[in-house]
Parts: sequence; structure tokens; C-alpha cells
Amino acid sequence: MATLLLSRATRSVGGILGGALGGAIGSSIGRQISGTLFSPPAREGPRLTDLNVQTSSYGSEIPAIFGAMRTAGTVIWSTDLIENRNRRSNGKGRPATIDFSYSASFAVALSSHPALRVGRIWADGNLLRGAAGDFKTETQFRFYSGFGDQRPDPLIASQEGLSLSSAHRGLCYVVFEELQLADFGNRIPSLTFELFERSGDVTLCDIVGGLLNGLSICASGEALAGYAAQGGDVAAALSPLIQYFPVWVRPREHQLEFIDWSDPSIARAAPVIGAASQNGRNLPRPERRRNAAVIPETLALRHFEPARDYQLGVQRSQLTDSGVIAEQIELPAALPAAAARRLADLQLLHRRRTQSGWTAHILRDETPLRAGDHLIEPDTDDVWQITEIEHFGLASRISAQRPVSASAVGRIAADAGRNLKQVDMVAGGTHLLLVDLPAITNQAANAPIVAAAATGTNNGWRGAALSLESAQGLEFLGNSAEPAVIATIVDALLPHSPHLIDTRGALAVRLVNEQGELSEREFSLTDAGAPIYWIGREIIRAGRTEFLGQGQYRLSQIQRGCFGSERYVRPHQAGEPVLLLEAGSLALLNNFAISRGADIAIEALAPSDPEPVRAQLTVTGEAITPFAPVHGRFERRADGGWLIHWIRRNRTDYGWNDGVDQPLDEDSENYQVDLRQGDAVVASWQAAIPEMIIPALQITALNLFENQMVTAHICQIGRFAKSPPLAILWHV
Repeated sequence: MATLLLSRATRSVGGILGGALGGAIGSSIGRQISGTLFSPPAREGPRLTDLNVQTSSYGSEIPAIFGAMRTAGTVIWSTDLIENRNRRSNGKGRPATIDFSYSASFAVALSSHPALRVGRIWADGNLLRGAAGDFKTETQFRFYSGFGDQRPDPLIASQEGLSLSSAHRGLCYVVFEELQLADFGNRIPSLTFELFERSGDVTLCDIVGGLLNGLSICASGEALAGYAAQGGDVAAALSPLIQYFPVWVRPREHQLEFIDWSDPSIARAAPVIGAASQNGRNLPRPERRRNAAVIPETLALRHFEPARDYQLGVQRSQLTDSGVIAEQIELPAALPAAAARRLADLQLLHRRRTQSGWTAHILRDETPLRAGDHLIEPDTDDVWQITEIEHFGLASRISAQRPVSASAVGRIAADAGRNLKQVDMVAGGTHLLLVDLPAITNQAANAPIVAAAATGTNNGWRGAALSLESAQGLEFLGNSAEPAVIATIVDALLPHSPHLIDTRGALAVRLVNEQGELSEREFSLTDAGAPIYWIGREIIRAGRTEFLGQGQYRLSQIQRGCFGSERYVRPHQAGEPVLLLEAGSLALLNNFAISRGADIAIEALAPSDPEPVRAQLTVTGEAITPFAPVHGRFERRADGGWLIHWIRRNRTDYGWNDGVDQPLDEDSENYQVDLRQGDAVVASWQAAIPEMIIPALQITALNLFENQMVTAHICQIGRFAKSPPLAILWHV
């Protein structure tokens, strides 16, 4: 557990700030007080690096975040690593593979002050959650603002018991449930969070009011993007603000008053100084003094830079061009570069002005003087600002210094530095296709080639987990491949002969991810590099690709029905999916025993998906189905018989070689020839070569109707399946 810092203040100012400080604050205020009494005893203010290291140490501080800041937080609860076993089949006759993945559930405290929301989250310096709230790695995430109606987290309550689970009211924290750790070396990564305590900038008065809880009066107009209040007590939390911002602090009854250096309420007076006596003794004459402290030549102010994702920024103010950094101060605040440079300039100017001091004794009269007021020195009309007032008898001893106006330093341009900003790409939803492919390579297939292709609607999509539905439930397949190029048809594509190049028609498509792109090139359709597309089981090649704008492309010079898919040449309607076939974007399901005719379904789930995306398919086994024969020819022989001739095709494409037959990729060459008249099969034969002679006597015995059409359907019988038929028509 961690110690909660800066809880609600319900005690007096003196009690909050400590006895010694409470007694001294009436006589010593402003820059002198903030430089000595408000400083933590061990070091000057909190180190900025504290906010970059995620801790889980017992007793560690949890800062109070105001405005917008990037904070590492403190782990306040965690489970052990959760091991997940995923059994993956490797096909019939082969042992299954068990994949192990790890996740963790834990809670991180971000602020001891309520906050509005969490923005981006970084894990090991890389974006885990984008500005749109999308996670790049799978997890469940819950945010608890820290307000008084907060309830215990259900996961923590289920693990620890409701009676032992705190609601952590007043504490802003988040819970990660089953954060997948594969991207982080199976360990909880170092996390930093963009936390918004409110919308817009926060004023210094907002911070003071939040820490002192009504025990302050604030009229400062200073504002900043964010602040991390931390330290051993409220004084330490306020110290950096009072030290480095142009504000004065002075007592006002039982409260502290915070005003700007140039506040119009600061009184200007010219009291009688050293011109009277007390108890018969003349008051000492005013005297000037000079501080012996060395003024730094250059002062560097370190802060958090919002323009650089709240990384550390440094702004320098210098008196000379030596470039020597004589002093470095650290402000745990988020400030734009120009605002940080202004504070550095004001701080260095203040150091120079406080080199000169003035001490005088005055008689106490009806003009009340308060620390912070301005005094006009007689004779010279120089203006001084009271830093201390000490009363004794009817006189008072005052100490003063040269005042500095916040307007003495104007707004100047400052360079925030280069930010190597990570591209925050939204993932979008998952699109999934399950396809049954022919053998589009030179290797013969012994099983159906079924592949899953997936992509997201935006470039931030990095993949999805795939699972196969089975009688035993969901079986983990692994992760998807690289994002596929998936599109939808814009205008319907009409049929065209698969034997001719379509030089007039074109296919207009719109990419699912409009930020993606297709290569705008022209190819010869005999070129192996010509793009290949899957459209409703039909395979096409496109010789030309043109970009139309807004994620749309026109494909032309199209060859239809490639790789034996001519039977699927049909009208393709608008809205049908189109898939560019690329090896790297296809997740093959070849480790599973998938048979021809099986109905299969898979699910894909990406971190950005609210629900799994499902795709299903009836396996036709395109890769193991022989292609239909081609170039069928019918001849009448002189003896009255018929000669039927055709050419065999291979189901793997080895290229075109003149005068050389394609090698046979079946166990043997066999064909089935069916003779049909109308819808009736009148005869059926088997053949072992790509031709067949039907004798005249056999034709006569068939009793065919004269002057009628007959059709020969020729199918190649393969090792696993029978090809689609080649139809040859002629008159009897």
C-alpha cells in the first residue's frame, strides 16, 4: 500500500504549515519566506524524474495532479501473472501444440486528488492507448475519478473480498484487467498516463484552494497547464509555486493571501522614517545593504512541456553570453515553452533585484502597513517592497527589497524543442474474410487451402486473435497475418468471357481502410507480378490500377476466371468484398484437418473490437479440385462414329511451355464422359486419355432423337475430387 498525500485539510493554517512556520508567517513573507521556510528540508523541491518512474514501494508518495500532467503512478494492487494455455491442432496424425500467453491484472494510483479522465497511456515509452481511447494491446480498462461516490472495483472485490476492498475515495486510480503481456516481454510494462484533472488550464488559485481547502485567499491571475503537488506536507507541495511564480504570500487574519507581484491592492505609502524618538532615543537612520550572494550568470528552469507529450523541457535565462549554467531549478509543472521562459527570466531578474536591500525604523501610526506593501524612500523617491515587519513598542523595524513587476518581462518566443511524436493511429473495427483458394503457386496441394484475411478500418490496426469454432468450443488459431488489402465493389461487375481480356470493362473498388493504398502500375497479364484478386470465389488478374481518390481505385485490363475459377464468373454486385491475394496477408489454416464439404467458422478479436467478428465458409477444396478440361472438339468419323477430343489442365500452374504438356499432378489420368440429351444422362464412359471414340453401332443403340442437341460433359477425375465439366454440344 502507498501513503496518501495531501488529504483534505480540516485544521488551522498554523496546524497545517507547522508550529514554527505558523508563528513566523506574520513577520516574514514573500520571496524570503518561500525561499527558506517553505522548502523541504532535504532538497529544493521535487525532482522531475520522480514523475517518470512507476513505483509500488510501501509508503511512497502519490502526487496530487492539477490540470493536465503525465504521471507514472503507483501500483497499489496486482495479481500474479496469469498463464493462458491455448491448444492448437496440427492436423490429423500429428501432436497438438500448446501455446502459452501471459496477462496480468493490476491497479495504478494516479493522483491523490480527484480527476476528470485519462487520455493517452504509454507502455515502455510506446503508445498503449491513443487519444481516441483505443488500446493497442488487448485489455479491459476501468477509470476511477476519486470522487466521493466511488465504489470498489469489482475485480479487486472478487479477489480480496468486498469487506476488505476499499473504494479509494479521494484517490484517482485505474484498473487493468488481463493486460496481455506478449508485447512487453511477459512482464508488466512501465506505464505513464496523461491525466486530466479538468478541461483547460488550471490557475494557481485553483491549486492553492485545492491544497489549503478554504484556508486561503487568492487573487493571482497566474495559470499553467498542469501541476504535480508532492512533498512531505502542504508547505512542501506549495513551495515550488511560491518560489518560482511571481506571487506574494502574506497572512490575513487566519488565512494566507496569495497575490501577484503587480496586484493593485498592494498599498503604496510614505511614512515618517527615523524622524522621531522613542523613550528619548532617536530611531536609527535608514540604511541600505547589499546581499553577498552570487547571482548566477545563467538560470535554467526544467519543466514538463505539453507540446512534447509532457517530456522534460528546459528554458534558460542568462545575463551574459558565456553559456554557463550556474543554477538549475526544477518546477513540477506542465508549462508551454514561452511561459517557462518567462518564469526563468522573472526569477533571474528577481535574483538581481534582491541584491539590494533597505532597512528602516518607523513610528507606528494610523497607516497600517503589511508585509508586501510598497514604501517610498524619502529624498530619493525609490520604491521598496516590505519583506519583514518587526514591532516593538511604538515603533516598527521594516526590511525591504527592490520590487519586481511581473510585467517587467514580456512574452517572448521560446522553442519547445523537437518532439519525436509517436503517430497515434486509430485501429478501427476489424474486417474478416475466410477464403477457399486454388493453388496459385507452383506447388501441388494435398488438402484444401483455406485462409483468413483481416484488416482494420484505420492504419492503427495491428492484428487480431483468430479462433476456430468447433464442437468443443473455440480453438485458438493464432494471430492474424499482416493487414490485408480488403475492398468492396462500388459498381456492379458484369460477366465476361474468361478466355478473353476485358479491355472495355473496369472494376471500381473502395478500400475498407481508406488510408491504405494499392500500387498504381501497369502489368502484362502474363507477368507473375500482376496483382491477383479474389471476388466471391472467382480469381481475377488486373493489368492496370488507377487511384480515384478517397480510398477508391479502378481496376482495368481484367482477366476473369483465373486458376480454374471460370465457373464462378458471374455478375458481382456492389458491396461484395474484394481481396488482394498476397502471401504475407493470409493466415493459412493448414494445421487443421479441414475436409472438402465441411462448414467452418472463425472469429477474430482485436483490442479495438467491442465484440468478435465472425466469418464462415463451406469448403469446396479449390486447391485439390482438378481444373475443367478445355478446347473440346467433336468430329464425325467416316464410319459414322464420333470422335471427342479435349486438352487436360493441371491444377497447379507451371507456366506455358510450347510443345510441352503440363506435368500430371494426379495419381493417374482418368476422365468421366457423360452424354446428355436434355436433362437426361443417356450414356456414361471412362477414359484414360484426353479423347474418346464412340462407334456407330453404339450410337445407334442409344436411340437418340434426330435433329436434337446432345452434350458431352467431360470431367477429370483427380486424387481428391472431380473437376467441373467441359461441355461440348452438337446436333445428332
